[in-house]
Amino acid sequence: MFSMWILFSVLAAFFWASGNIFDKYFIGNKIKRPAVLLVALGFVHLVTSLIIYLVHGLEKLSYFHIFLAAIYGNLFILVSYFYFKSLMKGEVSKLVPLLQLSPLFTLIFAFVFLGEVFIFSQYIGIFLLIFGALLLSLKKSMTFDSIKPYLLIICVAFVFSIGDIIVKYLLNFADFWSIYAYFRLTMLPALLIIIYLNFPAVSLTLRRQSKKIILLLLLGQCLALVGVLSFIYSIALGPVTLVRALASLQPFFVLIFAVVFSIFSPKILKEEMSKSALILKVISIVLIFIGVILIT
Repeated sequence: MFSMWILFSVLAAFFWASGNIFDKYFIGNKIKRPAVLLVALGFVHLVTSLIIYLVHGLEKLSYFHIFLAAIYGNLFILVSYFYFKSLMKGEVSKLVPLLQLSPLFTLIFAFVFLGEVFIFSQYIGIFLLIFGALLLSLKKSMTFDSIKPYLLIICVAFVFSIGDIIVKYLLNFADFWSIYAYFRLTMLPALLIIIYLNFPAVSLTLRRQSKKIILLLLLGQCLALVGVLSFIYSIALGPVTLVRALASLQPFFVLIFAVVFSIFSPKILKEEMSKSALILKVISIVLIFIGVILIT
């Protein structure tokens, strides 16, 4: 039977992929400073959290629970900075799939800390999703320098998995609006530190950009924000392991967007379009969809 957590998991993947395309466009063409994108990310999330606080209010959490939220909130800022740095050197449709190692980490953490157990076919589906996503990241040759952004993305995936478990745990004590706001309001220390360390470059870069570019930059982060809210809501409704696994559809959407731009507007975004690369990507997509079917 269809469940709402399935819909919101897929929506999270779609909006995250949309945000990925915006991020890669700005990193590759307009803004060479990852900290600038981090400022946009922080601004969008903090404003949204303040609106939630003023309109909805926040359910009370214990100091320990707020501490857990703060740990992940600040880790989120740090790994987001690494994510933006990795996009400067890597191909978006190859980097984003590595984020799909998160389901594997989440599966292990959820089993250990939350006691989530599934039937055999669902485990097969999870691993097919992960394998299909990783297959999209294959490259014919890699030097140590070319591997660096991929290692950064794996670290990001690991931290995201930790966040999945913390989110699922805290949802036992407050609604998803409150949990989201706690995560984002407590991320302020790490955000301020990174802004302080990069302030001259960030200030100069923003002053040089047109209002149109600034608005598009914020739009990209708003799309990613919708993905975050959809993801947290789906975790509130369903098993965190399966939710994170379904979010592995993200590279499928990234690939679709990237191919469309490569064909119709390569100046904005260009991806590898050789016959062998396309065959590999098609095989990967088939594996991903088989995994989705088995999970759901």
